[in-house]
Amino acid sequence: MSSALFYSAKSDEELSSVIVSYICSFHTEEDAPKIKETLEDYLNKKKYGEFVIFCCKELSSHYVANTDKDVESVYFLLMEMVKKLGNCDECKDICLQICDILFAASFPTTLKARLLSMILNAMPSFKACRVALLKKTISFAQESKSLEFFYIFLMKQNNDDWENVMTEYRQVLITFRELLLEVKRENEAYNCLIKLLSTYKSNEDDYVKYATECALSLLNRLVFDESLHCQEQVVLQGLTEKAKDLAELLAIVNSGDLKALEALISSTDVLAKYQLNEKVIRDHCRIMALAKLCSAHQQMSYEDIAKALAIPQAEVEACIVAAVKAHLVEGKMNQIKEEFVVTRTHCIVVDGEWKNMLEKVQQWKEHVQFVIDNCDKYMN
Repeated sequence: MSSALFYSAKSDEELSSVIVSYICSFHTEEDAPKIKETLEDYLNKKKYGEFVIFCCKELSSHYVANTDKDVESVYFLLMEMVKKLGNCDECKDICLQICDILFAASFPTTLKARLLSMILNAMPSFKACRVALLKKTISFAQESKSLEFFYIFLMKQNNDDWENVMTEYRQVLITFRELLLEVKRENEAYNCLIKLLSTYKSNEDDYVKYATECALSLLNRLVFDESLHCQEQVVLQGLTEKAKDLAELLAIVNSGDLKALEALISSTDVLAKYQLNEKVIRDHCRIMALAKLCSAHQQMSYEDIAKALAIPQAEVEACIVAAVKAHLVEGKMNQIKEEFVVTRTHCIVVDGEWKNMLEKVQQWKEHVQFVIDNCDKYMN
């Protein structure tokens, strides 16, 4: 049945007839005509929502093992019928009812997961419906082993597309992040936090809350991600006004400025204020200082590294290993010669790097705007 539905060119009427026949096959010869009459009445009166819900309930209550492909085929056609309702509240409500029926059904978890994935991909495009479906289905992600699907789906979203339903969109990200933390997927949870923070402007409520969480996460867990590094700098800019002491600490640690860190710790209570472990912060700053050294030197002796980082020479190898694990540098240690040869630096830490980059980007924007303005003058 499924191959015929997906690969045969049929009219809407023919496909509707296939669905009706399939649903009627669940019933006896005596009951089938009544079911057929009910379904055809829905179609004739264009009550597509009621038709879809009736069919979903029938599929749920008459499920038989090894008919998964047929069920998926019918659901695919039913979602196409839902689209006929247009971008309206009825369409959203029908989609949510379908999810409720699925959750209550005796379908195998794998089938439920595939059907939910199909619904999310085939659902109507208007955002009120999409975000409502995400809120409804995201709690099922762990049970259905579809965390990866939801993660990829959410991470590739353009925040601007969700402007009209931003509150609900943010709630989806918050819920999903909590779910990731529950299953100890800390890296993905952090990326989700960055995504959430990117939906805020620095003058909005809750910006400081999530920006602070992000900064503390960066200070507590040193894992460098090239793809996120630039975005982290952008979303945390507002922290310099809202939490100046924390922003200063983060900037010092990221730049690997050991002297500045010592001065800040001795003159402020920033570590106690944010419940930060002094040893962890010092270690992270030292590792960033090593990354800074590696960006300027291709080969260094253990003695030179120990002197630059103000640590015993016996601790140099452990520091190098930590930098490699954090994806900051790559290289080879020669334990006999006590040397470290740098093969690649993933993070070149330069004082004022991001400030200079932002200034250049602003200049570029001004130049582009100048060109656009002049083009408009000539066009008009």
